[in-house]
Amino acid sequence: MTEDAISATVILYGLLYLMIEFIFRWIAIDLIHSKYSNKSDMQRVYYSIYGKHNNQQTILNIVLIFLALFLPKIALFLYLAIPIRSFLTINDDRTDFKEVEKMPSQGIKTYLDMSGKDRVDFQKMIQRYRRQVHLSGSNQALKEKAWNDFVQESKKSFNISEDQLKNWFNRPRYR
Repeated sequence: MTEDAISATVILYGLLYLMIEFIFRWIAIDLIHSKYSNKSDMQRVYYSIYGKHNNQQTILNIVLIFLALFLPKIALFLYLAIPIRSFLTINDDRTDFKEVEKMPSQGIKTYLDMSGKDRVDFQKMIQRYRRQVHLSGSNQALKEKAWNDFVQESKKSFNISEDQLKNWFNRPRYR
């Protein structure tokens, strides 16, 4: 008797999770369609938001709903793992949509033309740069060194010019 209640609860949780997942996708698609007119740009932005694990997440959810019919306690435990998995894969898959949106149109095109791996690597470089700036406090020399290192690494790894980086990060062109 208790097993049936657990099974029904886990199945309902899975259906609710699936419904919320589809609502978030619908909202993202609606926002993307309101900002972009080119279909290939829309697809690239959607991929940059949701990444390669998006379909895996949906399939995993559906599998867990069926698993809850027979092994609800195991399915419940695996449902607890989904947020952890999402948290760990988000850095590999997603970019901050608001940061991309702030870029000039040429910057958005350059960013979206990067491969998924390059976007991840570039995001890690940005995080490193921001961490160095934060740790430098009010020391302007350390901030400039962090910027120059970031510019050199961006040129070497992604062929992104300093002018383009300045546009992306709203830095003055001349010091």
